[in-house]
Amino acid sequence: MSAACNSSVAKLRNRADTLERERIQITLALERAQIKASVIREGIEKQPCASDLAADAQFNKLIMVEELQMKFQKRIHRNIAASEEVQEELACLLDLSRDDGIEEVRGRSSLAEQRHQ
Repeated sequence: MSAACNSSVAKLRNRADTLERERIQITLALERAQIKASVIREGIEKQPCASDLAADAQFNKLIMVEELQMKFQKRIHRNIAASEEVQEELACLLDLSRDDGIEEVRGRSSLAEQRHQ
C-alpha cells in the first residue's frame, strides 16, 4: 500500500473509532434520560401534585426529558449513518489498494518473465 493510501486508511479508522466513542456516549446519555423520564412518570403517578402549577411543572419537566431523548435518538441515527459511510469508504479504499497490489505483482511477474526470455 502506498503511503498516501496508508494515511487515508489511518484517518478513516480514526474517524470510525471517534464515531464509535461518540455513539457510546450518546447511547449512555439516552439511557440516563430514559431513566429520568421513568422516575418523573412514576412520581406523577404515585403522588399527584396538590396544585395545578406543580403538576404543570412536572409535566413540563417530562416533556423536556422526552424531547431530549428524541434529540439523542436522532444523533444516534446520524452517527450510525456516518459510521456506515466511513466503513464503505474504508472498504473501497482497501479494495483499491488490494487491486493495486495485485497489479503491481502482475507487473513484476511480467518483467521477470521478460528478463528470462
